[in-house]
Amino acid sequence: MLVLHCTSGEHPQRQGRAIAILGVTAFFTTAFFEHDLGHVWGAWFYAVSSMIIVVGLASKDLTSTITWPRIGMLFGDASYSIYLVHFPVIVAFNKLCLKVAPAMPSPAIQIGSIAAGLAAGVFFHFVVERPLLNAGFFRRKAAIA
Repeated sequence: MLVLHCTSGEHPQRQGRAIAILGVTAFFTTAFFEHDLGHVWGAWFYAVSSMIIVVGLASKDLTSTITWPRIGMLFGDASYSIYLVHFPVIVAFNKLCLKVAPAMPSPAIQIGSIAAGLAAGVFFHFVVERPLLNAGFFRRKAAIA
């Protein structure tokens, strides 16, 4: 319902883009103030900003005839692989940064860990997921009537 409301204006594509940019801004602002917000409020702000990003992108997708950039399509194709590997990679990256460069600012570590999680997920997509899909391991078989 919120997506339909966002796309009902005079310029729905701009509204969707503005909503997505607002969500990304809120997400990164939360990253910078995460320690001050505390665990519960930090998680809440991450969840709300992520929802705003999804609403903005979904409303843009419903109204747009323009194709998505290749990087967006790549992340969409690799989304399941990113989902599978991002958490352990982020944890390992954070631990490595704390041992190697303990004075590194927290926002730099967070940005680096996000980039490492995305890169590892895309790598996993090309090396594991795509070959398995192409080999036909996950094709559905017809039901016997």
